[in-house]
Amino acid sequence: MNAVIILFKLCVAVVGSYAFGYGVTKLTRMPKTVAVATGYAITQILYFAAYMVTLNPRAAFAVAVAIPTATTLYTLRHRKRFECMEEHPSPNWSVLLIGAAIIVAVSGWPYIVAEPGNYWHSGNEDFFDGINGRDAFLQKESAVQEYGLAILHEDRLLSEAKVTNAPQYSEPGGFDRVLAAKELVNVYAEDLGRLQYSSLAFWSTLLNVDSDLHAWMLQAILNLFLMAHGLTLLTTAALGISPVFGAFLAVASVLNNFYLTTFINGHEGSLMFASVAPYVMWACIRMAEPGRGRLQRTDIVKLLAVFTIFLSGAYPYPFFIALAILLFWGLTYLKTLSKRRRIWVLLGFTAALALFYVGSWDYFSLFRQRAVDFYRTWGTVFTFIGLFQFWGLWPSFLASASPTVLMNLIQNEVLLSGSYFIVLLLSGLTLYGLYRLLKRGELFFAAFALMFVTSIPLFWFSLHDSYYLYKFLYLTNFAAITLMLFGAREIFIRHRSVLLKTAVTALLAIWAICNAGNNLWATTTVRHLSFNKQTNEYRDVISQFKAGDSIYIDLPRRGTRGAHLSIDEYVVRNYLTDARITYTADPRAAQYFLRMNSQPEAVLPTKEEVVWHNNVFRLIKAPQSDVLLVGSFWAPETTAGRDLQPFRWVDDQTNNWVSIDIIRRAPESRFLFFCVEPGPGVDYRPIPITVTDKDNVELMVETADSFSCYWADIAGARLPVTITSPAKGKAVSLIEARHLNFRISNIGLFSAKHTLDALRALNIEHDITPQATALALETLKLSNSGNVFLLNGWYGVENPGSQMFRWARNGASVLLESATPGTLSMELEPGPSLGTANPEFTIRIEGGPALQVVKSNSRSVFDVPVTPDKTGRSIIRLEVNSAKRPVPNDWRQLDFRVFKIDWKTAKAD
Repeated sequence: MNAVIILFKLCVAVVGSYAFGYGVTKLTRMPKTVAVATGYAITQILYFAAYMVTLNPRAAFAVAVAIPTATTLYTLRHRKRFECMEEHPSPNWSVLLIGAAIIVAVSGWPYIVAEPGNYWHSGNEDFFDGINGRDAFLQKESAVQEYGLAILHEDRLLSEAKVTNAPQYSEPGGFDRVLAAKELVNVYAEDLGRLQYSSLAFWSTLLNVDSDLHAWMLQAILNLFLMAHGLTLLTTAALGISPVFGAFLAVASVLNNFYLTTFINGHEGSLMFASVAPYVMWACIRMAEPGRGRLQRTDIVKLLAVFTIFLSGAYPYPFFIALAILLFWGLTYLKTLSKRRRIWVLLGFTAALALFYVGSWDYFSLFRQRAVDFYRTWGTVFTFIGLFQFWGLWPSFLASASPTVLMNLIQNEVLLSGSYFIVLLLSGLTLYGLYRLLKRGELFFAAFALMFVTSIPLFWFSLHDSYYLYKFLYLTNFAAITLMLFGAREIFIRHRSVLLKTAVTALLAIWAICNAGNNLWATTTVRHLSFNKQTNEYRDVISQFKAGDSIYIDLPRRGTRGAHLSIDEYVVRNYLTDARITYTADPRAAQYFLRMNSQPEAVLPTKEEVVWHNNVFRLIKAPQSDVLLVGSFWAPETTAGRDLQPFRWVDDQTNNWVSIDIIRRAPESRFLFFCVEPGPGVDYRPIPITVTDKDNVELMVETADSFSCYWADIAGARLPVTITSPAKGKAVSLIEARHLNFRISNIGLFSAKHTLDALRALNIEHDITPQATALALETLKLSNSGNVFLLNGWYGVENPGSQMFRWARNGASVLLESATPGTLSMELEPGPSLGTANPEFTIRIEGGPALQVVKSNSRSVFDVPVTPDKTGRSIIRLEVNSAKRPVPNDWRQLDFRVFKIDWKTAKAD
């Protein structure tokens, strides 16, 4: 039933747009085939303008509908007066319906098969920003709430804090939410993509879908329809082909995986731009056609004005489309000049282009620096991977969550070589298609190709921003697909060789299969995201809020100032809004905390009193004290390996910090415990760590040289506490653009240092320490005979065969818990990082004299007598003169390895 409703509302959107645009096309004497696009554009312009004048969504909708409708009725009454200058060749309705059906089937099937109100697409936070903008224009009270009222308030508090980007969690004061929603409209109205938000309000009203993601999805699919139809008109005019083949080229361009990724990822502005831009290019081609009179060109300009106003309000950034049009007009004019003048014009153009790049280099330095300082997505476009993604041969991993698959593809030499070969052939077909167009005197795509070639240096070198380059590539992708398929068509028409035609057929089949497979993978991945697949579990949560208890949604946040909620929290908040339940993010006053089973934070596990749960969520009683709220730019992650605890990566591109706030802090909670491990962004080398409070007072300065844990004394410190590092890193791999400098985990609060539950982070059950150590960590009770615990400086346990050991570096330490003297025994062997043949090892109590100095060039057992002080606690350090000699294919500093550590008290002897 949901599928029928969705398809019906899509038909209403198309038919309604046609009715709204019919009158304008008649007034401008343009073909009625552009009526849908015209109605789409004019209604969005009128709705936004009327809203900003009346500040009333109902009045704005009435104006947006009434004026186009009245225009259509007027032109129908006087149809003879507004005869079209000529109808442009267009596919018949059956061809258009087939193309539309293919687009819906490939792109929108997860949405169609979902239950009503239970679909959130790929979960991009831009969706929820769009929904909130829609609700602001509709003046719904939920607009402020959905935007994250508490977070806005936190940002205001943040301006008073000295710790940059440290999030605050505070309850907002009371105010008129409706008034705030009206004021929020101004925030969206000032955005250069303002129509992205107001258009959702229009479609929500027209189609009666003012909740969830329906308006966004319906408009996005409509955008794909319009792009395909606009490209059909463009290709038939620019290539001189039949409308049916033009429709084939258009659908293929829309469904190329690289472009369709914009739909999967939720780039509404780009979709709106691409839906109308082909009509602009088509109209500009018609304007340049010989024989056009002044009045005819004036009518075309009128229609272009409508489209241009729409584009400037929806997504004004792709200036390069205008450049392609200007180049087309220039080439058209160039044909009328003599050969000598053409040469001078070309020389002048080349000189002007060179002068632009040289003169603008310093101006664009700010953009290049920002691309270095801030994380930018789509780093693959600067590599060969981007080339394969451009043609749809390899998946666009933002859409299909395929980094692992991309790594496997990179490592497969056969597939890599085959991909290069296929791209070479596809590029050859494209160049051949361009050559055939030039031979026929068709100049538009030649101008477009010239624009592409001359603009690439701007995005690749001058800006050197992967995200901008990605935008440029996917908005121009249709031209490459069109020329490639046109080149194949020319081969089938002009060449007799069966072998050549068979090869081209095989090439196109490979290209089509790769794109179809990548699209299916992407949409299937979207369908199986938890908030799309387990919607009943998400809706079950709402019943817990209806009881009237104060609940805080305690799901990990990320991003600058912690302002980016997790997608799951966005979904829950929207379900609450649909149920007309007001939610206030106030962890201090909350009676219960809602947590997600699959979203652990980078904190030590604590006891929870679960009062309700399902397969996805659990509701716990609010902890009485010491609730840790962690913020960093990257969300928590979990990987298999020695450290199964969740962690957060920290880099230097955007926000090189982790902020830790404490709600209901207990007086005895003096020490903040956390573990740090250098990452691949700094080649795992030692990294300096600084801990500061809200007043920027240094609480700790350390250097983490491996997986290391620390106890920062936060007594008297103003919260939140921030952990930073000045280290500069690099991108990790071809598909991982983040600078993974270090990761932080095992965050906790303790009343004293070296508590057993904290030491669990540094020791495992089967380790090189005595069995009594494992028993103490399990029972959290010390042995009467003494215990030995590993501290910092050790690498993970290795167990090749029956030999268990840990590699360690200079300064590795152990904690000895014993009230009586005894002997510390260590079975040790020098490692490859040492610079001498017979190294000298010094074993000392931290801050005290040496207990023993020995030389050893082979595996040996050291017995070290130790007399603990009155506290019964000693930290023993193992020091050796390391040359830090690099070890092939290993980033670690392997100074020595220890097979066994034991402790025997004097009494036992």
